[in-house]
Amino acid sequence: MTVSDNFGAENRVIILKHSRTWTGDRCSGLLEEKGYQVDWCYPMEGEPLPDPAVYRAAIIFGSRDSVNDPEPWIKAEIDWVEHCLKTSCAYLGICFGGQILAKVLGAEVARHENDLTEVGFTDITPNQQAEDFASMPSKLFQWHKEGFELPADSTLLCSSDRFTNQAFRYKDNFYSLQFHPEVTQSVIGSWFSTNDDYESEGLDPVSRKQQLDYAKQHDDVITDWFSGFLDRWLARWKN
Repeated sequence: MTVSDNFGAENRVIILKHSRTWTGDRCSGLLEEKGYQVDWCYPMEGEPLPDPAVYRAAIIFGSRDSVNDPEPWIKAEIDWVEHCLKTSCAYLGICFGGQILAKVLGAEVARHENDLTEVGFTDITPNQQAEDFASMPSKLFQWHKEGFELPADSTLLCSSDRFTNQAFRYKDNFYSLQFHPEVTQSVIGSWFSTNDDYESEGLDPVSRKQQLDYAKQHDDVITDWFSGFLDRWLARWKN
């Protein structure tokens, strides 16, 4: 685990990641530009989970595994998110990380009833009452086979045709996203090269090139929205 003690809690963010095969995500880059110290933890490699109370925010990225799998590291992450909810640490879960928050809050995480998936840039419609998502791009990247039900006492933020629940907020600063605003063209290219089954998900070589072209074309729009979202999310932190 990469940890720095040079910053106070108000300027530190911890990210839980599940693969070292890709780097250069949009999320950590934006946080560092904003002056935050980003620490990294790889629980599936056996790294110990830090105390979330010493961080302004915690983020969990995606994983090829399911939150319903019995691996000990997944159980440890679920317990850790439960602990996050009891501290002043803000939380952002992306895909797998978002499904963990849903599960912790008592919602079901499961495959689509018709065994549908979402892979690639898909249309997402914000809830009219969701201020943080009103200006979000119309398409964002996805790669998932499971989705989450909406937990009790949470607010639905946006939806897609296949998976109604694309994002929710719990209380003031706990967010779950099913989609991937953190991925850039480079990251998507890396995912394509390390996932041999991408064609079975509807991404033949032509579609794959179209996805990469779209990522490049809309990089600034996605970055601008996600940067603003991170600012508003982190501004809700309370020590």
